Amino acid sequence: MLSKKALVISNILTISMLVFVLLIFKFKEHDKVEYRSQKYPYFETNKKIQFMYKEIKELYSDDELFLQKLESSNLAWLKAVDADFDLKFPHADEASYYYGSSFPMCSKEYKESIIARRLQFLAEWINKTEEGDVCSGSVKFR
Repeated sequence: MLSKKALVISNILTISMLVFVLLIFKFKEHDKVEYRSQKYPYFETNKKIQFMYKEIKELYSDDELFLQKLESSNLAWLKAVDADFDLKFPHADEASYYYGSSFPMCSKEYKESIIARRLQFLAEWINKTEEGDVCSGSVKFR
């Protein structure tokens, strides 16, 4: 049988080992998230926009022409995002041209700002509009 002192030391070592294992696991999880955010920098924003498209498609599922126009709008918007990015950073693909060490952050923030504007734009079809809005177009009334 272990003495009281040996038991305390044994418990401290066990707890220390558990903390150590948890810290290693936490760092590995952080590395996975960090890797995913580097590999897919717009992962979270892309999830939001996909969720909005799905919700809009469900709300307007009875209007086939609207859904076609939504798809057409989305394709045009994706091309515009690339064109706008190329205008902002025309030499991004040139290894010899250097925008600075902040370029990865700046390019990510620029694209995220474009996506945020698109999310705000699409929210109109989800939030709907007030009855009597004579300029509502395809936006449904609340």
